[in-house]
Amino acid sequence: MVYRGCVLKIEEGFAIVLTEHAKYMKIIKKDGLAVGKEIIFVKEDIYREKKANIKNISLIVAVFMIMVLSTIKIDQFDTLETMNYAAIVSIDINPSIEFKINEEEKVLQVEALNTEGKELIDREFRDMFIEEAILIVIDNAKKKEYITKEKNKVLIATAAVEENAKEKTIDVKKIKEKIQENEKIEDIDLFYIQGNEKDLKEAKEENISIGKYEVYKQSKEKGQNITLDQIKNMKVQEIVNKEIGRLKEKKIKNKVKEKISPQEKNNRLEKNDKTKPKQKIDKTKNETSNQIKKQQKEKKDIQQNRENKIENRKEYEEIRKKAVKKKKEDKKEKIEKMRESKEAKREQKKEELIKRKNEKEKIEKFKENKRLEKKNKED
Repeated sequence: MVYRGCVLKIEEGFAIVLTEHAKYMKIIKKDGLAVGKEIIFVKEDIYREKKANIKNISLIVAVFMIMVLSTIKIDQFDTLETMNYAAIVSIDINPSIEFKINEEEKVLQVEALNTEGKELIDREFRDMFIEEAILIVIDNAKKKEYITKEKNKVLIATAAVEENAKEKTIDVKKIKEKIQENEKIEDIDLFYIQGNEKDLKEAKEENISIGKYEVYKQSKEKGQNITLDQIKNMKVQEIVNKEIGRLKEKKIKNKVKEKISPQEKNNRLEKNDKTKPKQKIDKTKNETSNQIKKQQKEKKDIQQNRENKIENRKEYEEIRKKAVKKKKEDKKEKIEKMRESKEAKREQKKEELIKRKNEKEKIEKFKENKRLEKKNKED
């Protein structure tokens, strides 16, 4: 795994770095480190109390130096942002689309995995929450009739790619709930499947979505005789109809509320009042109230966590800007010194030429005087 950050402090045996994800980490102290310097490092560079052997240290130094040198070619912070995505979310209908998202579940990049997928990308999805992006894609697919009443199967798959994302970052349950409760998918059969980083790499090599790759793996486990290319070209509707893999076991139950009139709602409430004891109603209310309080607390904690990350990110940005500014000033000063040095050499060379010219004139004058003296003697 590759990390990027800014050096905050250098101690005797290690340095403290603030990463681009606003985390403080200790790395092994190396030559060339300086406070404010932006660096790239790998997992092996992380400082640990236990001493490494000489071979490992040599390997770490080599990798570290390559990473530091590579930063010279990376001038913009945003160019690396999409490299450090937290997870992949794919949507298969057929069309197939893939989203790269960050730790805040916001879209960093969207990519069409086939020709049909390009038709569904009609706007800028960057910085949009993933559930919103999925709903827009589904709505576009309905408008272009890739999704109809007869063809209403959609496969959503996720795969985390960072260590912290596997446990904390990607709240799949929350994403599913938000999608389920939206009216736009009330007549759609959604299927969800979870992948991992290893499967994601293999799917990339085969140029197929992580969702369809997981279906292919399931088909092999079930002993079904089907190739990867066949699944790649299949619509999700066909995959479900032919019972390929275990998609029927992965269906998401639709939670969209039934639309009823106010009169019908009152009639149902009256009927419930007659059939249910008062004590049971009070208990349900208490449970609902506790659940609401719990959700509010979770929401507040998530908001606080995001605010903390934003603050840390701002601090990191300030340090990074100072480092970039210092780097530019040092470069400017170096260029100025080089100019002064060239100017001094030019002046020195000019003086030497003048001196040689004067010496040459003296020699010529001396020779002329000698000729005159010789001529006078002869006369």
